[in-house]
Amino acid sequence: MAAIVGVAWVCMPMARADDVQVTVADDNAYNPAVVHVAEGGRVVWTNNGPNNTHSVTPDDPTLYTDPCNPTTGDKCLHPKDTFIVTFNAAGTYEIHCQFHSTMHMTVIVDPAPTTSTSTSSSTTTTATTRPPGASTTVTAGAPPSVTSTTARPSTTTSTSLPRAQVQLRSSPSSDDLAPWAVAAGALAGATAMAGIVLVRRGRVPFG
Repeated sequence: MAAIVGVAWVCMPMARADDVQVTVADDNAYNPAVVHVAEGGRVVWTNNGPNNTHSVTPDDPTLYTDPCNPTTGDKCLHPKDTFIVTFNAAGTYEIHCQFHSTMHMTVIVDPAPTTSTSTSSSTTTTATTRPPGASTTVTAGAPPSVTSTTARPSTTTSTSLPRAQVQLRSSPSSDDLAPWAVAAGALAGATAMAGIVLVRRGRVPFG
């Protein structure tokens, strides 16, 4: 008797502990409507509705280019899809849906904390008064040494990140899974046939 196990693997976005989650559904609303995220953090939108398609479109088009095409529905937030935005610049950003005029939300990106270090130095001077009639002895020491140091020119290269970066992850549709189903069926058939042949040849003992 042959045992057959089928395994399906679906690539989903790697979740992070500091991700801020926003859900949308068929009620045509972002939930929650206002979120805070740290600078450099991510906001993850997930469409939990079974029917409606949405978008995560910034009011300021220079923030990032929304990949959603409302005419064709291509690269939009379909049911079970996930849309991720990494916010690299502090500020307040307004988001809307191209399909539903009542859908609006606000993303507040809090600036990253800064650390400053200050160093203070103090100098103490002691004056000694020589009494009248006292002799003064001067001891000549070694001549002062002079050290010449030439500093190398420093080169600083700065790379600025875009204010926001987007990533759309689509859930697999039935059409996407069709090739996997065909392959699984073919594998199951081949495994079953091999099992039958081995049993008939007496190479697979029972009991």
